Amino acid sequence: MREEVAKPVMLKLKNRWCDQGRHFVRWAPESQSLLRKMKYQLGAELKPHLSGRCDHLKGHGGVKGVIRLTQRASGHFPFVARFDIKRYYENMNHSILLAQLQGAGVDPPHQVIVRDYLSQPDEHHSGRGMVAGGAISPLLAALYLTPLDRQMENCEVRCGIRYKRFMDDFVIFAPTRHKLG
Repeated sequence: MREEVAKPVMLKLKNRWCDQGRHFVRWAPESQSLLRKMKYQLGAELKPHLSGRCDHLKGHGGVKGVIRLTQRASGHFPFVARFDIKRYYENMNHSILLAQLQGAGVDPPHQVIVRDYLSQPDEHHSGRGMVAGGAISPLLAALYLTPLDRQMENCEVRCGIRYKRFMDDFVIFAPTRHKLG
């Protein structure tokens, strides 16, 4: 009996453009369909590895959840710091992200699709960047900052702070100014 080897799936772009410094792509219809399926499969594989502090993922509270937390926490924590990672999607390192996928035990065929997803818009072969607003971009963005989420969860226990993240924006609530540093 001969074992079949899975052929790498090549995603195809329909077009690409840049608007206000952000890069966007439109995938060919067959690639769009594959990425929609991939979104659910990858989400199931990554769910145990992603932080509950990342509210942009389905089932984690969304924008309303962050607003509710902010309203509740502002009454208990007099010090607040808000951060946004500048050019987050443009600077995402493909090697790090692919290693995180492997470390999370993502199926090799899914890793191949993600590698293709990252490389297609990377016309300069920089090994950096990702499409903003793509079907699997929110999951990959959540995975990429999981080490930050874990560190901040440890700080919550040690320092008595609260931490929440929505994509590349995060907020820290602290009882004293010193604990923000």
